Amino acid sequence: MNNPDTCFWVAELKDSEASSSEIIGTLAIGQKSTETSILSDDNKIAWLRRMAVKQKYRRLGVGKILVRTAIEFCVTHNYDYIELITTDIHKAAKRLYEKVGFKCVSYKQHSYFKGYLKVWMYNYVFDCHSRNAQELTNDKPL
Repeated sequence: MNNPDTCFWVAELKDSEASSSEIIGTLAIGQKSTETSILSDDNKIAWLRRMAVKQKYRRLGVGKILVRTAIEFCVTHNYDYIELITTDIHKAAKRLYEKVGFKCVSYKQHSYFKGYLKVWMYNYVFDCHSRNAQELTNDKPL
């Protein structure tokens, strides 16, 4: 990546006996354009994307580690906020985001396939200057 304010993480499970590893999760941070942000123009905004954890490794803390790592990265790279979009289908992810301090700032129903499929989309924001950010970057438990 050419931009030092962006990063992509891969969570791996290493099998020391077989000398192999399995990718079990991913997360990316990009710098969000002020034209597409829901926040004001004078903030440095990160865009959390590509959050995924393989189903059999969910609820084991992998997602929490990835999100915490991304927040620490954003704080150290002087971001003001982190934005993300998720759907009503990703209930566990929504709970995780809320637990670490993301706030839902808007939601809207989107229709696909000529209205046959309707999905609720949620916009979340994390304040990198908040108490939650300070606790996360100081290794305090949530």
